[in-house]
Amino acid sequence: MSIQNIVTIILLSAFFQGVFEWIPISSSGIVTALCTVLGVRFLESFNWSLALHLGSGIAAVLLFWKDFMRMLRGGRAGSLEGDVPSLRTYVLLIAISLIVGGCIYLYFTKMFHQEIPGRIALGVIGVFLIVTGILDYLYQNRRGAVLERRSIGFRDWIMLGVLQGLAVIPGLSRSGLILAYLSFRKVKPDTAFKISLIIGAPILILAGIGGLYFALKGLPLGYSLIGILISLAVSFVFGYLFYKAFERMRTWHFALTIGILLVITCLMSVLLG
Repeated sequence: MSIQNIVTIILLSAFFQGVFEWIPISSSGIVTALCTVLGVRFLESFNWSLALHLGSGIAAVLLFWKDFMRMLRGGRAGSLEGDVPSLRTYVLLIAISLIVGGCIYLYFTKMFHQEIPGRIALGVIGVFLIVTGILDYLYQNRRGAVLERRSIGFRDWIMLGVLQGLAVIPGLSRSGLILAYLSFRKVKPDTAFKISLIIGAPILILAGIGGLYFALKGLPLGYSLIGILISLAVSFVFGYLFYKAFERMRTWHFALTIGILLVITCLMSVLLG
C-alpha cells in the first residue's frame, strides 16, 4: 500500500473516531469498516480503530480534568449534579470493564469479530428508548413533571462497568450502552454524557495503547502518532459541543435522540453488512 493511501486512511479514520466516539454509533465499527473498504485487512483495521481510542481517552480527561482530580482527592457519588464515583468504586468499575472486555476480545479475535448480535442489541435498546421517551413526554406534559433521577447507586456503577466491557464487541457502541442505561435511570442528559466520558477515559486509553502496539506492526510510527493527535483534537472539540448540546435537553429529548440514533445504527449496519 502506498504512503498516500496510508495517510488518507489515517486522516479519515482519525476524524471519524473523534466525531463518533461520543454518540451512540460504534466508532470502532465505523473505523474498522472504513479501513477495510479502503483495503486494510480486517484485524489490522480493528487494531487501528482501537489505537485511535487513545486520542479520545486523553480528550475525555482534558474535558473533565476537574472531576478526575476531585475523584482522586476522595470525591464520592452523592448527587449526580456533576459528581463522580468514589475512587474505590471507580477502580472496581474499571477492573470489571477490563475483565469483561478482555475476555470478549480474546473470544472475538478467534471468531472473526462477528457483529450481528451487537447490531440487533442496539436496535432493540433503541426501540425501548424511543418508547421510554414517548412515555416520559406524555407524563411530563400532563403532570408538568421533570423526570430526573438525582442519585446513582453502587449497583448502577457496577452495571456501567459490565456494559462498558461488553462494548468491545464491534458493532456495540460503548457510549450508546452507557447513555441508554443512564437514560432508563432518569439521569440528566448532560450528567449522563459526563459520566460516559469519565468512566470511559481509562478504558479508551488502555485500549488505545494496546491497539497501537499491534497497529504499529503494519503502520509507520510517525503517521500513527499524527492520527492519534488528530483523534484527540477532533474528540475534544466534538466532546465539548455534544456536552453543551446535552445541557439543553430534557430527559425525554435525550431518550428519543439516543433511541433513534441506535435504531438508525442498527439499520445501517444490517443494510451495509
